[in-house]
Order: sequence, then structure tokens, then C-alpha cells
Amino acid sequence: MATASAEMAQGNTDLSSRTEQASRRIADIIGLIDGIAFQTNIRVSQVGEAVVQMDQATQQNAALVEQSAAAASSLRAQAEQLVGAVSVFRLPGAAGAVRQLAA
Repeated sequence: MATASAEMAQGNTDLSSRTEQASRRIADIIGLIDGIAFQTNIRVSQVGEAVVQMDQATQQNAALVEQSAAAASSLRAQAEQLVGAVSVFRLPGAAGAVRQLAA
């Protein structure tokens, strides 16, 4: 009976030890998952910030394109006015050059 009790006590000790080891392992795994989740949140936040910056750059580029188009249109109108103003002057052999500019 004493031997059976000793074996049972040893078995309980072994079981308790394994349970404690498993609990520590689970706590370690939870710690790793927590760390990974934290890093993932940081990365997602950084990606969000990058997307906002890209959106701002895209909007700025769109504004610059609109300004460039308006400037080009204005320059074309000014060039047409200049061709009209210069066309009153006649130089021998230069008539074709003014027509080419107007086109």
C-alpha cells in the first residue's frame, strides 16, 4: 500500500510538473502572439500613413496638372494674339512662316 501511495504521489508530482511546464509554454506563446500583434498594428499604422501621404501627393500633382493646362491654354491664346498682331507686317518671303505659326 505504501508503495502504491508513493507511486501515486510521484505520478501526481510528475503531472503537476508537466502542467506547470505546459502553462509556462502557453504563457510564452501568448506573449509572442501579443508582441506580433503589436508589431502588426504598428505596420498597419505605417501603411495607413503612407497611403495618406500618397493621396496628398496625388492631389498636389492633379492641381499642378490643372495649373499647367491652364497656363498652356493661356500661352496658346497669347501666341494666337501675337500671330494676329504680327501678321500685319509683311516681309518678302516670310509670309509662309507666319502662316505656319498660326497653324
